[in-house]
Parts: sequence; structure tokens; C-alpha cells
Amino acid sequence: MKKSVRNKSKVSIWLRIKNFHKNRPWQAAFIYPIIYLIIVQQVASVLFELNGSMGINIFFSFILIFSMLLTPIWVLLGLIISQNKLPALLALFVGLLMILSS
Repeated sequence: MKKSVRNKSKVSIWLRIKNFHKNRPWQAAFIYPIIYLIIVQQVASVLFELNGSMGINIFFSFILIFSMLLTPIWVLLGLIISQNKLPALLALFVGLLMILSS
């Protein structure tokens, strides 16, 4: 009998996110959010410094800064989905400490 092979493009995004949080909880909680925040901050600052004549660069930099709010949502999602809750709890605790200390 032939085994059916699942096409990767037909696997839903939700299933990919769940599998990512279950299989790699430390990367999902710490590494990728931190990398995302660093890259977004650098790109937004460059766009803000360029200050285009039509103000489009400022608009995009504000959108990027607003998108930084997605990282706590990503970590909370990992706290709900993942079986290993320690990485997400530590990431939320560290993030809260960073906010309170500044």
C-alpha cells in the first residue's frame, strides 16, 4: 500500500506554529523574538533617519515599531501551546523586568 505524503504547502500555518513551539520552545521563546526585535529596531531607526520627502519612511518606521508589539503575543502563544512552559515563562519574566527597570 502506498503511503500518502503530505504536501508542505497544504499544511496549515496554525499547525506549523504549534509544531514550532512544541519542538523548539527555547528558540521560539528567546532567540527568534530577540533577533526580530533587534532587526526591526535597526531598520526602523534607519528609515526614521532617512526622513523621506513624502514621509513614507517615517510611516514605515512607525509600522515596524508597532509590529514590535507582536513579540509578547508570540511568547504568550508559546506559553499556551507548548508543553515545556519554562522558556516562555522566563522570556515573559525577563521582558517584564526589562520594562520595569527602564
